[in-house]
Amino acid sequence: MKVLIVNFATLFCLLFIGASQEGFAGAAANEDPDNILTPVDKDGRYARLDVTTLPMDTPVAVRVRDSSQRLVYEFDVVNKGQRAVLVNFNHLKPGIYSVTIIREEDDVVRKNLTLYWYEITVNSVVVLEEDRGQEGHWPLFAIPQ
Repeated sequence: MKVLIVNFATLFCLLFIGASQEGFAGAAANEDPDNILTPVDKDGRYARLDVTTLPMDTPVAVRVRDSSQRLVYEFDVVNKGQRAVLVNFNHLKPGIYSVTIIREEDDVVRKNLTLYWYEITVNSVVVLEEDRGQEGHWPLFAIPQ
């Protein structure tokens, strides 16, 4: 009887550890910043922004900059319990852009993306401590965009 209890306790511990590593019902929390912005198989230039790592009910600024680091598009995302948000990049011209997600004051994720005519590709990710752009440098802030 003692061997049965020990074997059952060992099996229960192994199952509990395995479930905690994988997540219950296959829904593991995704903390990998590489997966925070992924392309979507849809006509047009759309991307899926993962909001599970963002703070709940707090607006998070997302800034899109062109290849010369000028701010071309800015919007806020609020995590209300959903997994992802669909972002429309169809109004931007084809080219190379960087998407900056300011999660907290010292936690910034920057993704490089390339917009083609009918698709989008997401490249490397950089985790920064602050958002860096050229709109604060004189005389670049005076140039109309």
